[in-house]
Amino acid sequence: MFSISFRHKRGFRKVDCTTFLKEFLFTHARLTGKEARTDARGWPLYAYRCSEKAYQDVMAILKEVLPQGFRGSPPLGLEACFCLFAAETFRREHSGGSWTWATVFDPLDMEPPSHPVIGGWVERGLKKWGREVLRGAEGQRLFLATIACEGGLPLRLLQKEGANLRTFFRRLLEAYHQSSATQNDIERLAREHIRYLPKTLRNEEVVRLAASLIGGTVDLQDQVGDARDPIATLDEQDPYWRLQLPLRLEDEVAASLFQNLVEDSRTIARAASARPFWHGTLVETSPGQFSPRKVLHFPERLSRPDIEHWLGSSEYAPPRIRLQLETPRGPEPVAVLTLFPREGSEDIYRREWLRRDGVVLKGAGVEETHDILFHDGTQAVEIDLQNGIPWGESPWVFSESTRERGWVWVAEGSVDARSEEVLVAIPASCRPDPASDASCEHRGELTESARPVYRVRGRVDFFMEDGARYRIQCGAPQDTTEPPRLGGPQLTGLLNQRPVFLGMPGFYENAGFGQRRAANEEPQWRPVGGDTGWSSNFSGCLGQVWIRLVDSVTGVERLRRQADVVPPETTLSHQLGSKGKPGYYVMKGLAPMEPKVVEPGTVHLETWESTKDELTLRCDPVQSHALAPVRVRLSVPGTYPVELKLPYPQKGAMFQLEGHRAEAGELVALDRLYALYLILQHPSGTERFFLEAELVRGGHTLGEQGFSATLPPMEGGRMETNLGPWVDQVNHLLATTDHPNAFVRLMICSQWGQELTRVHVAQYDMGIYPDREEETIELAYADIQRLGEDWSSRISVSMLPLWEPGREPRSLFPTDDTPGIWPIPEDLEPGPWWVIARDGDWARFRPLLWTVTNGHREDMDAETGGLSAAVRETDSDRRIYQIDEALQRLGAEPEHEDWELLLEYVALATEFSPKALDPLRRLVLHPTTLAMALLRADQERFDRLMLFPTQMSFAWGLLPVGAWHQAASRYFTQLGESLVGIDGAEDILWQTFTGFRERATKVRPYFDSLCDWLGESLFPGRGPANNSLKLTRQMPADFIDHHVATEIEALQGRHDADERWPTGAEVMEAADGGLLSERFRFADVTGIQRPVKCAPFVAASFALNHHGDQTPGLVYELRLIRGFDHEWFDRAYSIGLTFGLAKGREEMRKTS
Repeated sequence: MFSISFRHKRGFRKVDCTTFLKEFLFTHARLTGKEARTDARGWPLYAYRCSEKAYQDVMAILKEVLPQGFRGSPPLGLEACFCLFAAETFRREHSGGSWTWATVFDPLDMEPPSHPVIGGWVERGLKKWGREVLRGAEGQRLFLATIACEGGLPLRLLQKEGANLRTFFRRLLEAYHQSSATQNDIERLAREHIRYLPKTLRNEEVVRLAASLIGGTVDLQDQVGDARDPIATLDEQDPYWRLQLPLRLEDEVAASLFQNLVEDSRTIARAASARPFWHGTLVETSPGQFSPRKVLHFPERLSRPDIEHWLGSSEYAPPRIRLQLETPRGPEPVAVLTLFPREGSEDIYRREWLRRDGVVLKGAGVEETHDILFHDGTQAVEIDLQNGIPWGESPWVFSESTRERGWVWVAEGSVDARSEEVLVAIPASCRPDPASDASCEHRGELTESARPVYRVRGRVDFFMEDGARYRIQCGAPQDTTEPPRLGGPQLTGLLNQRPVFLGMPGFYENAGFGQRRAANEEPQWRPVGGDTGWSSNFSGCLGQVWIRLVDSVTGVERLRRQADVVPPETTLSHQLGSKGKPGYYVMKGLAPMEPKVVEPGTVHLETWESTKDELTLRCDPVQSHALAPVRVRLSVPGTYPVELKLPYPQKGAMFQLEGHRAEAGELVALDRLYALYLILQHPSGTERFFLEAELVRGGHTLGEQGFSATLPPMEGGRMETNLGPWVDQVNHLLATTDHPNAFVRLMICSQWGQELTRVHVAQYDMGIYPDREEETIELAYADIQRLGEDWSSRISVSMLPLWEPGREPRSLFPTDDTPGIWPIPEDLEPGPWWVIARDGDWARFRPLLWTVTNGHREDMDAETGGLSAAVRETDSDRRIYQIDEALQRLGAEPEHEDWELLLEYVALATEFSPKALDPLRRLVLHPTTLAMALLRADQERFDRLMLFPTQMSFAWGLLPVGAWHQAASRYFTQLGESLVGIDGAEDILWQTFTGFRERATKVRPYFDSLCDWLGESLFPGRGPANNSLKLTRQMPADFIDHHVATEIEALQGRHDADERWPTGAEVMEAADGGLLSERFRFADVTGIQRPVKCAPFVAASFALNHHGDQTPGLVYELRLIRGFDHEWFDRAYSIGLTFGLAKGREEMRKTS
């Protein structure tokens, strides 16, 4: 038997392979915590955790015997030693690229023998370890992959490619949790997502190691729960748990990767099944200074039944829903929910944030109303969310979270907390009174208010100036639930931001999904600003009042809220004035409140008979259609009055924005259209009114670009609506120009053409201005006045390097002596920077370009520097040329490193106009690169890419099919080359293509025929036997005509006879200019309907026959017509595209 001498502290001894294996098994089984044995257990080889000494010993054995060769059977145990050494060598030495036997044999100083010889060693050696050789889909034995997997994830690979691997692992976890997969599906999912790995890591070994690691992580994640240190927790629970992972956790890189994977798995698993909720925290911004936060947690996916429940209807599932945040400044869109139908399973909505960091409320924002609304384009529905109530006047309680390493919201008022200690932010008038065994330590105060912050242990009471008492109890069996909110009947027809209740409102707790239940404690009230004590007699509850809940046994107050209350019998009616006659308001049931008109002017308290309890207000006619509201103050002795704001009762219109009347011609930001309300009044109630829009650029009105929309009918002589439903049309109109001062003029007009009022809408309603000499930026004085008194606490300014848009922006700090001025830092890197100013989380201000030229920077050649270097080029002509060159390279190279940078620009466009970013402005001129971007995108990036062109003169439906084919051919060819040697590579390619098809057709169903066409060319023999193109080829010649006629009949049935149809001068110019055949020109149609009927076929013909760049005007007209009736446009476009692809692209232009 072969043996080799090893040096020991007592001299030399002979060790054969069998002896080595026995000692190795005995020693290393004991190290894992298992019973010490000398036979193999069937564990993966990485589970033995081979020591450095054992590795050197087995290497010495192999170095001695393998180069000498041997006749007949190899020495006993040698093949098992070889497998151990090979697996451990791969784990230690492999750093990327293809896995080869050279990695194993180079340390042995010998050339690898033939594959059959190595295969025999591996198969027999693994049998000694109780292991089997892996097999591929066709049954072939995978010797190299098996040994690689036996060693576990290589250490050097983790050190070199850790970031890429973690990204891949996270995508794999997302796919696992979001698809309800099982452990058996993980390897399949790894293959389907392998394209997200760098090319050097796309191999069979990484696929199997990834599947093993993710499978083990998912199993172990359930055991660790919310533990901050999962490794220590698992060590306490199960000393053998490490055997489940192909990872040596003694290394810091490997341990960090595992901890991150556990956290990712926990977060993704929760998000996959979570309900939306508000999450409150208390952040210590500096020693002794705290700031409250509220973050909206909204799952990336929600089921269709959940959405239908909130919308209150299961009959209609809107394809897109805007998620809105409504504050006292009005509603604003913060996310988009897109419907994705799924065959054989439940449809889902996917969420895409429109803000960089989602929705975060800071400081005083947590005390303001912050309702969440679903808006489907026609109506808004408020949804009840956990912790959605504004924080009020009672103490705020936070407990420490080890998982989040900070303080998280528990509840408000009197609170039971499971935590042994809490932080309590109390009103300034409160004083603490701890129990004898409790402690109460002052820790600081809130930065934004005068609330002191105390650290509390045990039971502490806090007393208010009015004698009310709050109790904080630590170490309780469970946390206090979410506080209740006020609710009850309200007086309608007002312009007030705060509700006016009819009688004393009650407290109601959230029971989930919009359901509520009455709170258990006793309600009491007292006047605001009065000396009267708390009362349980509700009959006198009028004016501005405090309302609270009290424990009837202990007298402890749970919480309190402020409310405006009028008598429960109060009614309000009106009569509109017209033709020189006054209008009237009649209010009844006000007693004992006394009315008074604020700023009377044309408003008169005509009659007030307290005995009859009836008030009449006469409002004289005014020579304006933009009407100021009527303000009436209702007083009752002993408390502050309630002020009612009423629309002026006269024929006319007014816009209301953030609680005030928008003056005629006032500039409004596009993002605020949902917060801009139109109040329209007319005595007849039957006259039709219209929203007229026109583009103004450089002071000139472009009459040929605009739209007209019919406003909703009035009810009772009045109509109130916000302008959110027209945000897309206004956006598309602004997209036709790059002029920085362009705006859209929105006018409210009667059916006779009389203008009642107007407002101007621009991308941004404010700007920031540079002082190049002083090297500062500043706000205009007029803008500061518009921002309000608290502007300095809301406005933040930062700078972002445009060549690296994914970098964390650098914060700027205002000067101490002059408000509204921010110095530019002196140590900025050379290059173009964006100065970004925000109003809270809202990117309200137009970004300012600030180019830094100081310092020395060697010019980088665009060919080597890529897109980043092109963006930093100071000469504008050279910059555009180099950006075009970089974008063209991306269209040819799907694996180019600049793809990540380009997609960072796309992510930036969710908040800012892409027209201000040169890479995106030029991107729309590179159709192959655009198609490539969608083909290689995952779901999240796909959604972003589909959205960003909406602010530019570009539409995905106009992208030439030739560009699609060129991009798809390049992408799948290069992907196929990178998958050589991967088991089931052809299936992976097909699954990648079908994944793209699924994403594309769910957003735009007409992509179906395009994907059929691509599939016929790229994947012959795959796909359905009768796709849309094959069916079209089989149909008779007049089938298309019948199909189109059916859709036209449906189109006409969806619109009234007096509805205004959009025009399309450029659409008709293209249709009549030889672009369309007779069958698609509708030459026999006269009047306003012809552009609508021709438009989708014009768009399809542009896609089929690339006719050069489309003008902004044409793109705008096509969008306007699609917005008028997207069902007709999409179906007709699909008919035209399918017909052209099936019959030949020139068929759209031939005479039938």
